[in-house]
Amino acid sequence: MEKYLKQKGRASGRFAMLPFAILDSDAFRSLSADAVYVYIRILRRHNGSNNGHIPFGCREAAIECNMSKMTAQRAFKQLEDVGLIECIVPSSFNCRKKLAREWALTHLPIGKHVASGKWKNFKLNPSTKLKTYGTNTDTHVLNLDNYISC
Repeated sequence: MEKYLKQKGRASGRFAMLPFAILDSDAFRSLSADAVYVYIRILRRHNGSNNGHIPFGCREAAIECNMSKMTAQRAFKQLEDVGLIECIVPSSFNCRKKLAREWALTHLPIGKHVASGKWKNFKLNPSTKLKTYGTNTDTHVLNLDNYISC
């Protein structure tokens, strides 16, 4: 089968599907480049059945994504704030093994539970800038009734 796929020019192996609904959402558009890269690396660790149990710590993210630990921490915080991921198991340093946080992708179901879809509820704040371009029609400058008398 692999030989057939190579002849046809098709890729073989695993892949990660990122729906256009997420790519076009306010949650995804508000992310920094570092947060997008961390999100892709979390998505890379998802194997189809381990959602909710995807271990990925800040130190691992810093090494994999070539960034500092604090930048990785801010990326995780931003992803949690917009609702694209959620922490299922918090990290622990009290036991013999150091346990990293375990994450869940909110657009995928966790076991038999439906997907939470928290990212759908995130809305960007509307811009508070005034429209300074174009013709302002509510001014008295362009009102010709003041100058024309019948």
